[in-house]
This record gives sequence, C-alpha cells and structure tokens, in this order.
Amino acid sequence: MRYSIDNPRAYVRSNLDGFFNILELSKVFEVENFVFASSSSVYGNDSVSPFTEGQPCNSPISFYAATKKANELMAHAYSHIHGLPIT
Repeated sequence: MRYSIDNPRAYVRSNLDGFFNILELSKVFEVENFVFASSSSVYGNDSVSPFTEGQPCNSPISFYAATKKANELMAHAYSHIHGLPIT
C-alpha cells in the first residue's frame, strides 16, 4: 500500500472513478447480478479475527483501504437507488 501514500491520485482514478464507471455501465446494461469483492484492508487494525462481513469497518488505516470502503458504500447506494442486484 506504499504506492497509495506516494500516489493517491492513482487510487482515486482506479478505485473510485473506475468503480463508478462499472456501476454506471451495470445500470445501463441492466446487469442481472453484479458480483463485487472488496478487500480485507477495509478492516484496518481490528484485532478481531477472522474478519466477518457483518463486522464494522469504519476506520481504514490506508488510503487504499479508504477507497475500497468507498466502493462498498457506492455499491450499496447503487443497489438501493437503482435496484441493481449486487452480491
């Protein structure tokens, strides 16, 4: 994740702009089921292991992890707003 410290703009373009484009295209092309995998990095320094999907992860400790958490939130919002089925 060192690269995310030195070049955070690359993660904005890839993880935020890129993921937004995929969500938009999934809406336009009426994707039947959008399968999305995030990153364990979103859990930060949480000492509880193994990680679970229901575990709160609101304190990422790297910019990379923050962009992946943002992807999760964007996917949730798109699913709700546009009825896009996201797994």
